[in-house]
Amino acid sequence: MIKHPTVFVFLGNVGEEEILSGAEQTHPKHGFFSIRDIEEVDIIKTRIQSGESGLNIKRVHVYVIVEAGAVDISAIDTALIFRRNFATVVLTLVVILNEASGTDNRTTHEFLQQLSESETPFDRIFLLSDKNENDIVNLENRQNIYKLIANLPLLHNVQSSFDEIMTAKAREQGRTLFVSAGFWKRKKPEPPKETHNDIFSPSAIKTLHHFAKVLDKHIADGTRIHPSSTPTIPEKFADVASSVISVPARPLKLWDLLGRTIKEAEIMLYGKEAIRFFEDNYTIEILETDEESISMTLCEAVAQEKHMGQMISDITLEITQLSDTIEATEAQQKTPLTMGLKMLDGVDHIKDVIGECYAMRYQLNYLQGIQTKLFAQQQKLTAYISHIRDVIQHLKGLALPEIPVLEETPQETPDDILANAEVLAPFAISLLRNDGLLHEQHILYDECNEPCLIRLIGGFTCDLYFFR
Repeated sequence: MIKHPTVFVFLGNVGEEEILSGAEQTHPKHGFFSIRDIEEVDIIKTRIQSGESGLNIKRVHVYVIVEAGAVDISAIDTALIFRRNFATVVLTLVVILNEASGTDNRTTHEFLQQLSESETPFDRIFLLSDKNENDIVNLENRQNIYKLIANLPLLHNVQSSFDEIMTAKAREQGRTLFVSAGFWKRKKPEPPKETHNDIFSPSAIKTLHHFAKVLDKHIADGTRIHPSSTPTIPEKFADVASSVISVPARPLKLWDLLGRTIKEAEIMLYGKEAIRFFEDNYTIEILETDEESISMTLCEAVAQEKHMGQMISDITLEITQLSDTIEATEAQQKTPLTMGLKMLDGVDHIKDVIGECYAMRYQLNYLQGIQTKLFAQQQKLTAYISHIRDVIQHLKGLALPEIPVLEETPQETPDDILANAEVLAPFAISLLRNDGLLHEQHILYDECNEPCLIRLIGGFTCDLYFFR
């Protein structure tokens, strides 16, 4: 497992996306960083020092990745800035050699010659070619190089004297020595081939399972949203009382009405004219709900259905309280003592109370209309959400077919892998000869505990590469 943060520095077009994708498999979360501009070192330093990866930040491994001849050799020396920003840094240069294109390799030769003759700040320099030690050149080798680079930081976890021996050899010969490597990792099993008509293929069902999770999340999110729309009473409410009592009334005296309830007093004064006037001018039609499909998102529908339920509960309580108030008011009996008014004003006061009752009835009718509409809308949303929940349960119930495990090779144990190392992981370099060079190989494990094989060969110069 990775113990220290890794920084990948990309100079030019060198498979950044593929390398970082592979690094996600070999590093813990926040365990690796990438930059294209050396000026970003301060930003990376701050992120590393935050310790969010949980790794040991006393040492940082920096990998500068470049394609031979694609950038000026001086650009590589900027990697020295890392030594000024971190206490302990292991600097590795990875040079990718492009031979699959079949182009003239003069620029590559000049680049490596300059690299050999310059004083390098790097602890190790890898030369990785898309022509392997078996002289096979193809695009698959380039992809294998990207996987290798993503896994190279795993080498810092093994007990090895490879670097010390390489440093001693370079000092003894007084020249830059290079390293190359080979890489193998068991391929993930491929699913069975699908046909366009096979809607229940493993990948299709996997997509449906993911879709069910998305729908579940939208329903859960909707329960946390609280819309604020609340019905309001129309402005007409204030005019109802004065309009109703303006209807012509019989010229009765107060003593004709004493001891009568408000409802009885209304009939004596207005007969059926007051209620007829009210129904002709203030009747509220119950709004019909439209039959259009639901256009809001699932998250909004869940939130709206929940909000409507609360509004219906509040309005129902308000309707009950208002009905009780109207009933109690109309049942009141008016006497001089209860009115506390002069006898001459008594009839007008009773008319005012009758008007207030009609104003409350107008409010009651409005609330009942809103309640009916909300009930219809809520039922529509409830049916929609219930249907979606049934769909989710159905999708979750789809069983994923078992995918057979396909082995790339018959090797299983570490001993078997090491015994077949040359076949599984050819070096990413073709040399004139490799006798007398330093060889080493390791089986390492990534964050998913999957094994991989890395072979190292070191101690060669560019002469052994070009004059083969």
